[in-house]
Amino acid sequence: MISAEKKAEVIATLGTSVFVSDPLDDGNDSWLTRPQLLDRIGKMDPITDPANIFSTVLTAEDEQPLHD
Repeated sequence: MISAEKKAEVIATLGTSVFVSDPLDDGNDSWLTRPQLLDRIGKMDPITDPANIFSTVLTAEDEQPLHD
């Protein structure tokens, strides 16, 4: 079992790029509250061209069901 301290360390390390929140604001102290989460999202640069961010590579096997 992973200790609470180790979990908090992992969350702190990822905290600059991953948001951890509880919809009821009932998470532990390392979790963002709803107002904190909304503030961080509001300060982010908007995605103006999703094609530059979201993409996937399909193999021939992946594509086959799409053509059936």
